[in-house]
Amino acid sequence: MIFLLEDDYDKYKWFKEQWPELLYATNVTDAVELLQDNDDIDVIFLDYDLSMAYSIMRGSPGTGLELAEEMVKLGLHTNTRIVIHSSSYSGAESIAKALASTHNNVTIQPYNYLQVVVQEGNFT
Repeated sequence: MIFLLEDDYDKYKWFKEQWPELLYATNVTDAVELLQDNDDIDVIFLDYDLSMAYSIMRGSPGTGLELAEEMVKLGLHTNTRIVIHSSSYSGAESIAKALASTHNNVTIQPYNYLQVVVQEGNFT
């Protein structure tokens, strides 16, 4: 199973086309709940910047960094592959650093690069 933290609907659609049984969250609160409730996740994709539209309607959606910090604190999916697909390099680096102490399979693959890797059949 694949988990995605993403606020951009077009990116969500692309991920859904690649992995139809995708678990999906747009904010940290929902993401933590999904990660706690699903032990069979093979890959976790994390974005850094989340929607301002969500924050106006419901409160802060948080960031991928906040989710990473919660994952470390709660010991969530420490052996699961994590791909940080954020286009924010500094944000992606901050997520990777936060996870480094407990998660040993973390990579940064910006979304545009990830699209190429998947389309070439090189994402395993």
